[in-house]
Amino acid sequence: MDQFAPLDRPLLVLTPLFNRARRLLTEGRSTKALTPEDFHQMRLTGSVEYLAGAVTLTLATLVPDADTSDHSALLVLALIGVLLSALRYTAPQRLAVVRASILVGFVYIASIVAVATPVGPTPFFFLWPMLTTAYFLGRRDLAAYTAGFSLALLIGLLGNGGVNIVPVMFGPTFSVVLIASLLVLAVRERVDGLMGDLAYTASTDMLTDLPNRRTFEAACDAAIERSRRSKAPMSLAIIDLDHFKAINDRLGHAEGDRALRRFATILREQCRAVDFPARIGGEEFAVVLGEADGEQARILAEALLARVKEATAHDPAPLSVSIGITELHDASDTQDVLLLAADRALYEAKNTGRGKVVVAVPVPEARAMHTGHRLELLHSAPLPPAA
Repeated sequence: MDQFAPLDRPLLVLTPLFNRARRLLTEGRSTKALTPEDFHQMRLTGSVEYLAGAVTLTLATLVPDADTSDHSALLVLALIGVLLSALRYTAPQRLAVVRASILVGFVYIASIVAVATPVGPTPFFFLWPMLTTAYFLGRRDLAAYTAGFSLALLIGLLGNGGVNIVPVMFGPTFSVVLIASLLVLAVRERVDGLMGDLAYTASTDMLTDLPNRRTFEAACDAAIERSRRSKAPMSLAIIDLDHFKAINDRLGHAEGDRALRRFATILREQCRAVDFPARIGGEEFAVVLGEADGEQARILAEALLARVKEATAHDPAPLSVSIGITELHDASDTQDVLLLAADRALYEAKNTGRGKVVVAVPVPEARAMHTGHRLELLHSAPLPPAA
C-alpha cells in the first residue's frame, strides 16, 4: 500500500520548488543593509531619471514627426516629469519614499507608453526604475516590481494600440528589462560580497578571528565616550602570553600559532557580552571591559588566569599570561592615557614574576605635576576611591 495519499504527491513535488523560490527571494541583499550613501544615491538617481524622461519627451516633440497628435500629451508629461524630479530630490530619504517613487515611475512611464504615437522605444523607459530596484533594493523588491512593471507595461500598451501591439512590444521589452535587472542585481550582490570580505579582512586578525588593533582602537574610543555619557565604569586590560618566544623556539611556529588560537578561544569564552576582546600585536591581546571598575576588572582577569592555566595544563605548550589593567578615572582620560597605564601595569606584572594581574591608576594631571609620576601601581589590590 502506498504510504502517500494521491493528493500528497503534488505537494511532495511542489514543496522543494517553493522552498527554493523562498531561498532565492530571501538570500542576497537586504534593505536593512542600505546606508545613508545608498539613500543619497537613490535620491540623485531618481531625480535624474525623472528629469531625463522629461528632457527626452520634450526633444521628441521637436523632431520632425508625421503624426504630432501626441505632442501636447508628451509636453504635459514632460512638465510632470520635472515636477516629479523636484519632488523626488526634496523628499525625505526613507525606504517607503523610494518604493513609492518607483511605483509612481511605473505609472508615469505607462502613461508615456499609452499616449506615444508610435510607441517606439518608450517601453524601455522601464529600465530606469527596474535597475534602481535591482541595484539598491534586492531580490524581493525586484520580484515584486517585475510584476508591477509587467502590469504597467501591459496597461500602457493596451491603452495605446490595443491587443495587436502587445505581443510585439511586450515580449522583447520584458526580456531586455528583466535580463538587465538581473545582471545589475548580480553585480551589486557580488560587490556587496567583496566589500564584506574587505571589511572583515580590514577589521579582523586572520589567525585568531578576533578584532585587530584598528578595530580595537575604534571600540575603545566608543567605550570611553559611552562611559563619559553614562557615568558607568569602564576598564582596559592588556594581556601578554608569557615566554611565547620559547614556545616558537622549542616547538616551532605552527605550535606557536596554535597557542595563540587556543588562547583567543579561551579569551572569547571568558569575556562577557559587554566586553570587547582583540589581538593588538604578536602575542599581545587587549580587552575593553564595559561596566567594570578596576576591582571588578581585576577579578575578571584573575578568573581568566585560572581558566588559561586549567584549560592548557595538558597541552604541548601550557600557557601562562600576564595582565595589566587600568580604569577610566577622569573624564579627560584618553585612549592613549589608558593604554599607557595598562601597558605600564603589564610591564610590572612581567617584571615581578609573570602570570599575575597588576592594576595601574592614571594619576590626575595636577597631581602628576607635583610627583612627576603619571601612574600608581596596585598589585592585585582594590582601587582607591576616585578623587
